[in-house]
Amino acid sequence: MWCKKMRHSIVRTMNVLLVLAMILPMVSCGSLDQSLSKITTVSSESTQAPVPGSSSDKSVPVSDNESDLSELVRSYMDTLISGDVDAVCKKFGCQRSEILFASSKVDEVVFPILYQNATYSVGGVITSDHSDYSVDVTLMFPDIADCFDQVLQDTDFMVEASKDWVLALKAHENVQEEKDEMVYLAFAEALVRIKDGTYQRKTMYTELFRFHANPGEYICEGYPNFVSLLGKSNYMRRFAFVDIREEYDLLSLYTPLFVKSGTITSEEADTILQEKFAEIANFG
Repeated sequence: MWCKKMRHSIVRTMNVLLVLAMILPMVSCGSLDQSLSKITTVSSESTQAPVPGSSSDKSVPVSDNESDLSELVRSYMDTLISGDVDAVCKKFGCQRSEILFASSKVDEVVFPILYQNATYSVGGVITSDHSDYSVDVTLMFPDIADCFDQVLQDTDFMVEASKDWVLALKAHENVQEEKDEMVYLAFAEALVRIKDGTYQRKTMYTELFRFHANPGEYICEGYPNFVSLLGKSNYMRRFAFVDIREEYDLLSLYTPLFVKSGTITSEEADTILQEKFAEIANFG
């Protein structure tokens, strides 16, 4: 029995990796069409984040024309939307753990797809003493959370992706692995839709770069939080969690499909929903 479950677990894992392998060829760098019809605005508080490293990576010569700062910021942002994890770490003077949720190949796939499909605009340079400067930047970032939700509601895709989960619930088995697989498959499909342009909605973040003028150069002393959206900001952890109330809603959507296909009976579907409702009640 243990060997059978182990083999089944390996097969499920390989299915997830095969889906992710479909999106390994990265999209080319460059901007998407900025005339998007749907924009979600998210207010985000910008905080100082010290940037260690050599000044050659963080500065440009000071000139009377402070528009040089705008060019400097563009060099940072162009590196960010290149999606190259190592280049971003070098440019921003940060660790991989700061910009990736975990040190894994999956996260290294996610980072390029999302940032390569982002666009940005640089705002004005703000200073009160011509010594310390702020430059606001707006990042238009793929709304992966909304895309993920859309995939979960796409019954044509989810009828296959959720099948093992529903069958495990029917058999009263431990369903955590099956649920995780369903979430991973939905997330991988969301990435595919962003990569191929099927999904183009963006979330807007406007935050600040901070600079200090040293003799002969500008030094970056803080960069926007959106640089670490997929890392220490825990954005991915927050949106990719499906709680038991959401499970009930999804099961209400999926189980009729399996009844119609003959995979489960209507009585079994009712039992699955009743047990999930009881689980919610016990959870409080």
